[in-house]
Amino acid sequence: LRGLLDAFDELDRSVREAQQPTGQVRLSAPISFGTARLVPVLTRFARAYPRIRLDVQFTDRMVRLVDEGFDAAVRVGHVEDGTLIARRLCSAELVVVAAPDYLSRHGTPHRPEDLGDHACILDSNFADPGHWQFSQGRSVPVYGRLTFSTADACLRAAEEGLGLAYMPDFVADESLAAGRVVRVLQGAAAEPFGIHALYPPGRHLAAKVRVLVDFLADKLTPKAPD
Repeated sequence: LRGLLDAFDELDRSVREAQQPTGQVRLSAPISFGTARLVPVLTRFARAYPRIRLDVQFTDRMVRLVDEGFDAAVRVGHVEDGTLIARRLCSAELVVVAAPDYLSRHGTPHRPEDLGDHACILDSNFADPGHWQFSQGRSVPVYGRLTFSTADACLRAAEEGLGLAYMPDFVADESLAAGRVVRVLQGAAAEPFGIHALYPPGRHLAAKVRVLVDFLADKLTPKAPD
C-alpha cells in the first residue's frame, strides 16, 4: 500500500510540474554562440517561466552531461555522442571577414588560394588553425602573426584592420550589419553546419527541460516564409 501511495504522489508531482514547470535547469553552451544568440533567448525564457531557475555555463569544453550534472547542452557542429538525444535548433556557416580599411590597403581576395598573400588572424579553437575550410572540401593554408583563443577576439582584431578573420557567422553578424567588417569569399563558403540541443534519453524527460528545449527550438529555428 505504501508503494502505491508513493506512486500516486509521484504522479501528482509530475502532473503539477507539467502544468507549471518548476525547479533548476543546468545548461551548457559554447561561449561565442551563447553570448551572441542564446542570451537574448534565455532572458525571454526566464520571463515566460518564472518558476524555473537557469544555471547556464558558457564553456568551449565538451562537458559530460550526466557525469557533471547538466540537464542539457547546446553543441555547435557535428554531434558525435550517440548516447544523447540531439534536436536540431538552427544552422550556421563559417565566414571570412575583414575591415573595409584593410581591403582598401591590401586588396580583396577573390578565391581561397589568394589568402596566402594576406595577413590572416588565427583562432586556436579550430583543430587546425593554419588551414581554413571551403567548399568542395578545400583546405587552404593561411598565415598570420596574430592567434587568439576566441572568435570574438579575432573579430575585434579584424575590425581594427589587422587582417582577415575566419569565424562562425553568428559571431560576425552584428559587425557585418554595422559595416565594421565586410564578408569576402562568400561564394566559396563551406557547407553550413548544425547547432543542436542535446539531452539524455529517457521516457520521462522533466517538464522543465522539455519546455526549455522546445523554447530554444521555437526561437532559434528559422521560420518558413508565409
